[in-house]
Amino acid sequence: MTIKELAKIAGVSAKTVSRVINNEEHVTPETKEKVLKTIKETNYKPNIYAQSLRKKVQKNILVSILKNKNLPVPQWIEILINELVERGNKMGYTLLMETYSNAEDIEKISMLNSSIGFLDGVVVFYEKKDDPRVALLKASDVPYIIFDKAYDESSSYVTNDDYAAMMEGTEYLLARGCDIVELLLGNKSPTNLEREKGAIKAYENKNTELKKLKVKYGIAHIRDAYEYTKKRIKSKNVPKAFFVSGDEKVLGVYKALQEEGINVPEDVSVMGFDNIPTSEFYHPSLTTIEQNYFKMSEAIFDYFSNIQNTLKKEEIRVKTRLVIRSSVK
Repeated sequence: MTIKELAKIAGVSAKTVSRVINNEEHVTPETKEKVLKTIKETNYKPNIYAQSLRKKVQKNILVSILKNKNLPVPQWIEILINELVERGNKMGYTLLMETYSNAEDIEKISMLNSSIGFLDGVVVFYEKKDDPRVALLKASDVPYIIFDKAYDESSSYVTNDDYAAMMEGTEYLLARGCDIVELLLGNKSPTNLEREKGAIKAYENKNTELKKLKVKYGIAHIRDAYEYTKKRIKSKNVPKAFFVSGDEKVLGVYKALQEEGINVPEDVSVMGFDNIPTSEFYHPSLTTIEQNYFKMSEAIFDYFSNIQNTLKKEEIRVKTRLVIRSSVK
């Protein structure tokens, strides 16, 4: 039996059960008696691993990543997690991380099911529509925040200022004479829809025909970017610039162009989004939008540190920065 199942039987939250088990304050005598009675009646045995975590002085933050099982975790997430670990250590938090590829994994192996009452906060990456992780968290007292603009309208989230970032990047391309731009995005998430809107706004601001902007969704990986770029080359319909949502995916665009003898930036300009450390060493070095990983980690821990914030919805947008290098003419 999980702590969540016990809480359901007792008619309380998983966090309340955790407080009773650990003899913490903020539980009424009546509630404590009800929980202890349920524990006795069900012969509930607490998760030993989770108990050992709770006995630590540090608080526990879970980083929950739902990803395609065939794809690695992107570099930008690794960078942000490193920032979270460093900041968490200074603030007395232990960071735990789980990755899963489907809802069944969450049901079988996630701490969100087995040990949610022993968590002090959760950062949700790659939220999906009707995400089971969000449903579990909303049924508990555990504070959580979603990275990227949330599908769930009642959930707090932290994200880049994606609208402004894409508008700035697109305006830069237009100013450099790249009026025919192809925007390569992943799935139609709230974040990517914001990025599309930002690019459209740039065209409007610069009085440029909107039909010259093409938006392509479904570019989730380097291979997707490579195969799509090859297709565009074969169709003899190559834009003046590719604006790629994700620096790693730019490698696919570069490879396809180079194989066909198309030079960057002389023939086609390319811009990325992330500013991962390796993008400086691409050939040519990549002009890109830089995520402020330091500020994002700061915003996440500020959210968890302020108990009042966890009781209301927060929409936190972090400013980005245009990094100009050699891939745009």
